[in-house]
Amino acid sequence: MKKGRIQRIVLVTGLMALCGAACFLAGKKLARAGQEGGNAETTTGNNQDVEGMETAAAGNQNPVGPGATGDSQNPEVPETVGDSQDPEIVEITAGSSQNPEALEAAAGNSQDVEAAESSDDSMRESMAAEPPLDTLEFGGDPADKDFYAVKLPDQIFERMQGKSYKKDCPIPRKDLRYLHILHKTLDGGTAEGELVCHKIIADDLLEIFKELYDKNYPIERMKLVDDYDADDEASMTDNNSSCFNYRTISNSSKISKHGLGIAVDINPLYNPYTKKVKGKRTVEPAAGEPYLDRDGDFPYQIDEDDLCYQLFTDHGFSWGGAWNSCKDYQHFELDGDKADKLQEKYK
Repeated sequence: MKKGRIQRIVLVTGLMALCGAACFLAGKKLARAGQEGGNAETTTGNNQDVEGMETAAAGNQNPVGPGATGDSQNPEVPETVGDSQDPEIVEITAGSSQNPEALEAAAGNSQDVEAAESSDDSMRESMAAEPPLDTLEFGGDPADKDFYAVKLPDQIFERMQGKSYKKDCPIPRKDLRYLHILHKTLDGGTAEGELVCHKIIADDLLEIFKELYDKNYPIERMKLVDDYDADDEASMTDNNSSCFNYRTISNSSKISKHGLGIAVDINPLYNPYTKKVKGKRTVEPAAGEPYLDRDGDFPYQIDEDDLCYQLFTDHGFSWGGAWNSCKDYQHFELDGDKADKLQEKYK
């Protein structure tokens, strides 16, 4: 009986082994079949893709037509010009590249930047060209960078030290004005001019020189006498028109009209000063002697028919060319009560 049980066990074990082997073989077969089926599907799909690509290429190929360039045209590149252009593609492209809101914003930003830059440029030009508003007191529009009068700037006052503004000068700085003007030259050109005067005539001088400029009246040059170390002879010889230069009248403690800043010399070389004392004639500048003959024909000559004479006398100035004791054809000065009060004020 024991022997029969052992035989049954061996039989069962053998059957189980056979079943396992059969199952293993069957599974392996199925796996191989599945792999072959997948490869077939992949191959079929790839073939279909290739066919689709060929079809698409054939569909995109264009013959020569509107917008084409002949046989050299690449048939594989879609045409974007002419009738062959795809309207849907064009519409999408246009819509994406021309977003109204984006364009509006970009344009607005660009305009803002340009406006800001323009404003900055204008401000810089304005600051460089115009005198400081807090120093403007007499005549002219604050925006007028050509004709203006200001309190003496530091750099101008420094130029004057020890020259036209001497150590013993009793005229306070606050009573003087720096004038900037334009004037015409003999050849019709335009030049810048500058002078220092007393504040009580600053407005009158601006009006006079503005009208002389508008009427093309020639003035050869107008620089501060300090550029000549306050040497009147050198300034006049250079035909330089000027105003303030502190000094007293010869052999007197009385301040001259130039020393007060209320006298102006115009084109002095051609309109000299002259006086005869004990038979001896004095001419200033000495180089101006040929122009003592007032009947001569030469430029810059001032007489009673001259525009310069008319404007200065209209503004209350007297002309040295009309004096009897001497002749000072270049010279216009403020006289009367105003001048007398200044003499009293500063003596």
